[in-house]
Amino acid sequence: MIVWLRSAHRNVLVRNNMIYPGVVSSYGAHSGVSFTGNRENTDPSLVHPSNFDFRLLAGSQAIRAGLPLAEVNVDFAGVARPRGELYDVGAYQYTRITAPSAPTGIAVK
Repeated sequence: MIVWLRSAHRNVLVRNNMIYPGVVSSYGAHSGVSFTGNRENTDPSLVHPSNFDFRLLAGSQAIRAGLPLAEVNVDFAGVARPRGELYDVGAYQYTRITAPSAPTGIAVK
């Protein structure tokens, strides 16, 4: 992730981002930019990002790693935030993805 700033930008804070692959950096030297709390080279383990499915897989480092933001009380799918004590990073709170149950009462003749 590259942060591109003009010389007029001051007091810019880039924080709490999860970047994969890569690191957060600023193009050029800017005295008014601070970087803090970013998780660099951290795979968020998304379901299928190339198909725009940004839900979290079990074991994702984004689970329970978010910050509490009062103005973000539901995720992109309308699921209440947080689920449990801590928020998840990203557009979606983690919800266990389970396979459908096998049908019962079916006989092959």
